[in-house]
Amino acid sequence: MKEKSLKRELGINFVAVTAAAIILTVLCVTAVFYRAFREETLQSMSSCAHALRDSGVFYDYKSFDFKAEDGIRITLIDTDGTVLYDNFADVSKMSNHASRPEVMAAFEKGEGSAVRQSETLDKATFYDALRLEDGRVLRIAKETGSVFAILKSS
Repeated sequence: MKEKSLKRELGINFVAVTAAAIILTVLCVTAVFYRAFREETLQSMSSCAHALRDSGVFYDYKSFDFKAEDGIRITLIDTDGTVLYDNFADVSKMSNHASRPEVMAAFEKGEGSAVRQSETLDKATFYDALRLEDGRVLRIAKETGSVFAILKSS
């Protein structure tokens, strides 16, 4: 009887250790891949922002109409933080962006980036902002699944 009980206990312990190892492995792999995904996305956003800045299209932003079909949001921010252009939203209803971390960094250092999580939408938004020659800031953003959404799917 004791031998049967010992075998059962060992079996339960083996299953528990195996399950814990699998869960820990999934968490570690997800964290590593998300970190790589985050870095690659931020680099891609920076390249896109530089290409848009170098094209010069935002010096005459009133005649520019960037389609939002590919999911990239483009915002032009004046030197005081006022939003001048946004291809996703009505700028008259937007708040001042001077205190956004990526915008503050762009004003101070020439470029800034940030990632913000939306717990309600289970999304992460990646931002890259560049200061233009005239002092305004060009910011681009792209929404992706959050690390929690990636973890759920894995």
